[in-house]
Amino acid sequence: MFYNEDSVSFSRYGPYWRELRKMITLNLLTHHRLEMLKLQRVSEVEACFKKLYELWTKRKYDNALVLVDMSKWLLEIPFNVITRIVSGKYNFASKVERYKNVMEKTRRLMDTLALSDVIPYLGWLDRLRGLDNAMKQVAKELDSVLQSWVLEHRQKRVAVSGGTGGLVNVNEEDLEEDFIDIMLSIMEKNQLQSDDPDTLIKAVVQDQFSNKSVVRIAKLVASVSQQTDVDLKGKNFELIPFGSGRRMCPGVSFSLQVMHLVLARIIHEFELKTPTGANIDMSTTLGMIRWKATSLEVLMAPRFEPVFYM
Repeated sequence: MFYNEDSVSFSRYGPYWRELRKMITLNLLTHHRLEMLKLQRVSEVEACFKKLYELWTKRKYDNALVLVDMSKWLLEIPFNVITRIVSGKYNFASKVERYKNVMEKTRRLMDTLALSDVIPYLGWLDRLRGLDNAMKQVAKELDSVLQSWVLEHRQKRVAVSGGTGGLVNVNEEDLEEDFIDIMLSIMEKNQLQSDDPDTLIKAVVQDQFSNKSVVRIAKLVASVSQQTDVDLKGKNFELIPFGSGRRMCPGVSFSLQVMHLVLARIIHEFELKTPTGANIDMSTTLGMIRWKATSLEVLMAPRFEPVFYM
């Protein structure tokens, strides 16, 4: 499902992996590049907070605290931010719904125990219960969506240049440079030993999601305030959301920027309480991705006048 050797997550350590990780780190995730994407990041977070306020207005009664399940909302924020900076798709856009649905299927499959991973000889049982076919179908859907994004960006580059360097029928969204645009520029000077440039671009795009940056940010927002004197960059094993060592997630700076922005705004703009006044249950599920075992339900109400959230 994740492009095997073309992916920085799953390729073997060697010259290709080192060059690919270097390319991603220096061209996509530097502090300078993230600063250039600040407006897109803030815009998506702003839209998510507006949606949270609208959720409160639909359920409010005489300005009282209302019960809200924050789990889905905390996952939507990083997903929308990453989608915007990777593909240029705007917040909650209908074009992204197909990808979100495919990623949800992927998440469920990643949480499913494959017997062949434990005992290779039992791989026939995975085929018997339809796990192999399900993975192949999801991989096909995922590749179709990503291929359409790459093709769309190639067409956009032609439209922007107009073949003569002029701008032809383009809008503000077309003028934003995202990760796919950068990857297309890099692949024009392809120095990586990849069989297909489009496959490499799709693998890098998928890595931004499958590296669990979405999950990492959501888990950080929920848990970082409960940890003291803990280094998040792999030195304290009680909290290693980004992994450790040479395989450590290269998107640490990006995740921390979004986490600080979201955490600061939600504390500043909303009054929050747990329904029973007890501490939040931080137990997690088992699986490749450890999700919070129970929904994060809180009582919330805005602290400011409505105009502040419009």
